[in-house]
Amino acid sequence: MRKYGLLRLALIALFATLTFGSFAQTSLGQKIDIKDFHVVKNQNKVEINWSVDKKASTNYFEVEKSNDGKIFKTVAYVLGADPSKTNCECYGCFDKINIRSKESYYRLKHVDTNGQIQFSEVKMIALK
Repeated sequence: MRKYGLLRLALIALFATLTFGSFAQTSLGQKIDIKDFHVVKNQNKVEINWSVDKKASTNYFEVEKSNDGKIFKTVAYVLGADPSKTNCECYGCFDKINIRSKESYYRLKHVDTNGQIQFSEVKMIALK
C-alpha cells in the first residue's frame, strides 16, 4: 500500500514538472474561494468534502492532516472534481481514523497550474 502512495507522489511531481516547469514562477496565481469545507466522522473513517467558487486553474488539491494542529502531513491527493456532481466544483476524499488520537486537524492545499499554493482554514474533528 505504501509503495503505491510513493508511486502516486512521484507521478504527480513528474506531471507538475512537465506541466508548468519550476514552482518558482513569477506569474500571479488567482485566489480561489474554498466553500463548504467540512470534515465529519462517518463510521470508521473521516469524510472530507469541499467546493470552490469557480472553475479555477486547479492542478490538484492536497489534503493534509495533523494530530496537534501545527505539523501537517499529506494524506490524500485529489486530482479532479467529483464527476457525479455536475452543477458544482465539488471535491472529496476519505481518511482513516487514528484510534490513538482524540482529535485530528485537516486543511487543504490548493496547487494551481502555475504552481501557486493556497491553504484553506484548519478544521478540527473530535474522534472519541
